[in-house]
Amino acid sequence: MKEREKELEILLKLKKNVERQYMDGNHYVVWHMCVLEGLSQYMCIAGQIDESVVFCKIGIEECKKQRILGDVFCFLYDIAWGKETLIRKGMSSEEVFDEQREAAIKKERAFCKKLLVQGYYLAMAQGDVHGAERIKRLYEKWYPEAVKLL
Repeated sequence: MKEREKELEILLKLKKNVERQYMDGNHYVVWHMCVLEGLSQYMCIAGQIDESVVFCKIGIEECKKQRILGDVFCFLYDIAWGKETLIRKGMSSEEVFDEQREAAIKKERAFCKKLLVQGYYLAMAQGDVHGAERIKRLYEKWYPEAVKLL
């Protein structure tokens, strides 16, 4: 646990330093993406899904601003993983779901599927076969009835 806390502390310090932009633009983008991806994954592991999604959205916006693909597929994976995890945790409780709640869950799941499909094809376009396979395995595990990815 102490190692994880130290890792989080280092990542947050790196994030602050990167945001001060002490380096040229190319290095800034690379470091910022690495830090945001690390923070996102750390927050997922720690169960702080909302924080993870915030870091992912910052990373995606930064990639749009810099006009790079970067780690967008990783950010999409983390968002989908987090949202689906929250859905599954909510469904495992003994709550009774009404029609509105069921519709909201169905809509959120469709959004998660869309993110995973986009992430898969972005990873393939970038030639990251490992990243694409990781996304494909999760997609097929969680949505076995869905259309298969190529």
